[in-house]
Amino acid sequence: MGKFLFLLIPIFFLGACDLNMFKKNPKSFDVSAKQQELIDNGNAFSASILKQINDTEAKDKNLFFSPFRISMALGMTLNGANGTTKEAMLDALELSGMSMDDINSSYKYLIDNLKPLDPDVVFNIANSIWYRQDYSILSDFIQLNRDHFYAEISPLDFNKSEEAKNTINNWVKDKTNGKIEEIVDKISPSSFMFLINALYFNANWTYQFDKSDTKELDFYLADDVTTSTPFMHQKMEAKSFSNDLLHAIELPYGEGNFSMVVMVPQYGKNVDDIVSEFSISNWNNWLAAMTEIEDLEIYLPKFSYEYDIELEEILTNMGMGIAFSSQADFSGINPDLALYISKVKHKAFVDVNEEGTEAAAVTSVEINYTSISQFAANKPFLYFIKERNTQAILFIGRVMDPSK
Repeated sequence: MGKFLFLLIPIFFLGACDLNMFKKNPKSFDVSAKQQELIDNGNAFSASILKQINDTEAKDKNLFFSPFRISMALGMTLNGANGTTKEAMLDALELSGMSMDDINSSYKYLIDNLKPLDPDVVFNIANSIWYRQDYSILSDFIQLNRDHFYAEISPLDFNKSEEAKNTINNWVKDKTNGKIEEIVDKISPSSFMFLINALYFNANWTYQFDKSDTKELDFYLADDVTTSTPFMHQKMEAKSFSNDLLHAIELPYGEGNFSMVVMVPQYGKNVDDIVSEFSISNWNNWLAAMTEIEDLEIYLPKFSYEYDIELEEILTNMGMGIAFSSQADFSGINPDLALYISKVKHKAFVDVNEEGTEAAAVTSVEINYTSISQFAANKPFLYFIKERNTQAILFIGRVMDPSK
């Protein structure tokens, strides 16, 4: 076998297959022009954030993330954004030109139709919003996210930070079938809200690999060093595409509504070359150019790993830095507080084996607040005693632990 067969780089996209391709009778669902616009814009966002993450992470690090879940979590947050904050988020999400009504209703349509699409595939989407119980949330924000994203909305006592953190993480663990156990590592005194979404995916290959055919073979790392890896193997009819840049195949799951597309760089190319050329137009063109190949001999490594990333810098680079700043406008959540996004955290898990693929992803958008109506000296602080007329400093103190 040629070397290129082993340069299997984990760039995978779960998507709808050509429904005429496979042996079963997959369902289909119609999409309107606006719904297709959301899907196309979502794929454009996928291309943008792939380039950003690929440039940011170490070149020898495995990546796995769900742009679908990242964009949906930020889509929920959008319902509370106004002014230039909203415009910047729409631009970063590639959603400019779509109304909020169209965005919300299109997300709802996708949730309604993706979950029951294939009876042989587990595809569970769950959304939730957890907020500091001391404050109120605008009813429009609650209703929009409840109606369109089916979000579970719960006030929590963030003053009992450990208990509140465990409540959120237990929800995450439950919704990902135990594959992701924690997304919130702490709740700070300034934490106001967590918008959490979770996706759990579990599907068998339409054509499963025989475990007895799995053998240890060489996998060529980026520096041409080899590592021994268990490779699954089978000969099958599959869709394939090849050009000077890459060789790709499409492997279906279940009844054929979902698939994995594996892209391998051609000799002399590398994964960065594919990423640099990845765009929604190339994605669509590459898929359209795929043809069915009989008796295609496929070698695919088994793998299982977790991945996590904090996305504030990346999303700032994509144009929504104002949402993380003191100039942020989330008055659609609570108009009386200065709210801003403090953290966007994403965790994902994937396991690919002879039977199929199990995957999970969680995104957390943490919103913090500053309020002129509240001051809490609940962390180490400095204090001064002065004379008010002259502002002369008389005493200076530092409190690190008031219990001592």
